[in-house]
Amino acid sequence: MQASAAGGYTIVGSPTVEPESVTVRGAASEVETLSHVDTERISVDGMSETVTRQVPTRLPTELPSVSVDPSQVLV
Repeated sequence: MQASAAGGYTIVGSPTVEPESVTVRGAASEVETLSHVDTERISVDGMSETVTRQVPTRLPTELPSVSVDPSQVLV
């Protein structure tokens, strides 16, 4: 995640993701190519308070038969 805080504020700590892990299903040959699951990019530029967003997970387009559960996480 890339973000910048509003003037006079500082970003403290790293973002957290809930749940910490997801279940990936699909052909073993495709699932084994994944080392992690990304999320859609979100913008929190100019934030001045703690924010929580529900964000969709994102898999590579070349793995159309692979699915992730849950399909969204809280960041």
